[in-house]
Amino acid sequence: MRRFVLSCLFALGCGSLDRTPNLIDVTEISPRHLEVGDRVRVSGSGFPEGRPATVTLRGELYRAGEAPQKGLRIVTDAQIVAPHAIEALITPELAGKLCGAVDARHTTFRGDVEVSFAPKSGAGVEVLGRLDGVSIDVVPSFRGDQALYAARADGARFARFLGISLGPSPDGLQVTQVEPKSRAARAGLLASDVVQEVDGVVVRGPSDFIPPPNSKNSEFVLRRGPDSLVLRVDSSGFRYSSPDTLRPAIFVIGLVLGLCLFLLSPLGRWLGVLERSLSERLRGTSRARSGSAKTFHPGRALGALLSSELPESFLSYLALVAGSALVCLLSLGRSVIAAELDVAVVPAATLSGLVVTALLTRGRDQTWSPKGALGRALWVLLFNTPLAAFLIVTALAAGSLRPTDIVGLQGAWPWQWAAFKDPAIGCVAVLVLLSMVPVLERARPFAGSRRRGSLALAEWIHSLAIAALLSLLAFGGYAVPGAGTSALSIGLGLALALAKSWLVLLAVAALRWCVGSVDMASMKRPALLGLALPSGLAVIAELFLDRFAAGPVVGTLVAALPAAALASVTLASAFLIWRVVRGVRAPNHELRVQSWL
Repeated sequence: MRRFVLSCLFALGCGSLDRTPNLIDVTEISPRHLEVGDRVRVSGSGFPEGRPATVTLRGELYRAGEAPQKGLRIVTDAQIVAPHAIEALITPELAGKLCGAVDARHTTFRGDVEVSFAPKSGAGVEVLGRLDGVSIDVVPSFRGDQALYAARADGARFARFLGISLGPSPDGLQVTQVEPKSRAARAGLLASDVVQEVDGVVVRGPSDFIPPPNSKNSEFVLRRGPDSLVLRVDSSGFRYSSPDTLRPAIFVIGLVLGLCLFLLSPLGRWLGVLERSLSERLRGTSRARSGSAKTFHPGRALGALLSSELPESFLSYLALVAGSALVCLLSLGRSVIAAELDVAVVPAATLSGLVVTALLTRGRDQTWSPKGALGRALWVLLFNTPLAAFLIVTALAAGSLRPTDIVGLQGAWPWQWAAFKDPAIGCVAVLVLLSMVPVLERARPFAGSRRRGSLALAEWIHSLAIAALLSLLAFGGYAVPGAGTSALSIGLGLALALAKSWLVLLAVAALRWCVGSVDMASMKRPALLGLALPSGLAVIAELFLDRFAAGPVVGTLVAALPAAALASVTLASAFLIWRVVRGVRAPNHELRVQSWL
């Protein structure tokens, strides 16, 4: 009986009589300061050989200026490198889980590290070991200059708030001066103290010297001579709340303000004109096809658009193939001339060809004159000022002209595209689309069956180059959600980049089909006030923002801007579609030029 009871107790503790786990000891983890690409080594004894290993982190994450994240559990694979050691690679994905995927920051992990080895067979059990009270520092692979500068400014402001001056130190920040009767003086800080931790965050620089929101007292770990001590400093009143908690409210307010500003701007009035033109054009298409204006078929409207606006000549589609190949080359990281110059050289080459063609082409009266040729060339250059501004703004925002670098700063989802993340890029991208609508002559270059001249072909080639740049630099390029490095993922990325460039061309064709034939000579005032002037203002705004240190509140506003901008565009587009469909199906419905207010 006694033997039976002991056997039952042993089975409850170990799982079963024939599944006794091998106990292992975890003794050390090194190094404690990690970056992407480093390998963390877990040492111990009793590690079984020939079994897959995993490392599990359980504990809390501490970041400067943020409340601690509790209840963390992250699992990563490891491999045996010695009889008593395993190693785990700090991948970008693992660093993103620790430091944050969007706003990556230096993070201190505090908690337990658990090492487990899978059973050799399905009948076995895992072998576990754990090391308690571990502290690990993880540094992200990339953090924007503006965010880092803002964090450093916030740390300097907190130092002034406490009444101290800080200097660099190999293991933290050294207190160089303490003002009398300041908060730091009342807490007991002395000059020559070295601040090693602030509220759980290991201090590596001024950007880590920020307390959590709503903190009343901050806990400092100091090194004073050979000793280490802990002091609590009064930090109440420095930051009352985290700006991150205001993101839902900022999103709603930004959405409302964005819609109001959009509807009150000239774009709102132009959208009203577009609504009226589109409704009338769809009514005419429906009446021509079915004899009744109330019958509306989207397929027929799309067929009318494709048949009247897209080219039909062989050379035009040969240029389309070449443009698609250019998109694929840039998406694969291949360069046409040089990786740093392709983004600027390709549109410059197509623009130069268009200008030369405009200089050599005859006018409407089939005669050539220097004045007319020069006028056509100047109109081409004027209507391409948004394109030049787009390249400048993109280069300033990304700090590079490599397509891979610019696409790498974007995400796969629409709210992660540069057109929504950066207001200047988004505004200039819209201006570029609008600048592609007018043509040099009333014979539209997309209507290949009506005019197959060299000028139409030059305009079409330049439009292909612009569409490729917009798809890569403003609309996410070849980024695919959850894509890896497999051949299938690369193929999906190429297909997505091509689809975006073709959709840009289709959008321009749709605008030309809606508003009718518009030439550049009849758009003098809109070109100067609606294209050139806003493009210059966007460049100036980007130059200002590039040197503007965003604080925590401004940083939160910028972080909430992409979602608000995407929601504003979606709601405006949905309302436009609803109004157009209502106007087509109800011909007696009144359409105003400005129907939005």
